[in-house]
Amino acid sequence: MDPAVETWTTSTDPDSRLLDWSDTLDFFSNGSVDGSEEDYLMDTHSVPYPGEIQSRPLWEIVLKCVAYGIIILLAFIGNLLVVFIVWQNKRMRTTTNYFIVNLAVSDLMVTSSCTWVHLVDDLTEGWVLGAFFCKFNSFAQGELCKVDCQALLFTVYFC
Repeated sequence: MDPAVETWTTSTDPDSRLLDWSDTLDFFSNGSVDGSEEDYLMDTHSVPYPGEIQSRPLWEIVLKCVAYGIIILLAFIGNLLVVFIVWQNKRMRTTTNYFIVNLAVSDLMVTSSCTWVHLVDDLTEGWVLGAFFCKFNSFAQGELCKVDCQALLFTVYFC
């Protein structure tokens, strides 16, 4: 066992129970405690899960899947109809409608990249979609919501 951890867990002196943050700061500055790459690439599969794994009742899973499915389907149909109608009718190609099409396209991107992730995250214990998608999803949610808000703001302001 690491001496710092042993001191932390076995000492009875209140002043000695303070955590030595120098190792933590070293880890965040160079990726390891002692400078080796071994600490950075530590295998965490043997570490037990900190809580109990919760199971969801079948009715809750079915209800959430049906509700999310309906919402996703209606979002796709509605936004695709907006884009299709403006694309087909030359009279509809105005500045206002282009802003509305921009909003519809950003809503399509939010629906296709973020909505189903909420369902998967809600129905499973922990993150099951991998490290890349964890980073991509966080980026996509932030940027697409920003684009959505900007499109709505420009539609209201300029039209």
